[in-house]
Amino acid sequence: MPKSKNEPVEFVTVDAFIKSAAMLYPINNMQKAGFKAIMKRKGMLIAQGMDTYLPYLKDYLNIR
Repeated sequence: MPKSKNEPVEFVTVDAFIKSAAMLYPINNMQKAGFKAIMKRKGMLIAQGMDTYLPYLKDYLNIR
């Protein structure tokens, strides 16, 4: 469902995303640090919504 113009935009930090994703995907501390470094390099320490990070995480973990 599309958001209306009056709804606030949800911004999520990569740390919050990793914390949530760790409950669903098998990711160890080394992988967490690596993923965070990749997102930092891409300038994505903060992004719009959790869904923004998901394709990058699946690619990083080789999940199809």
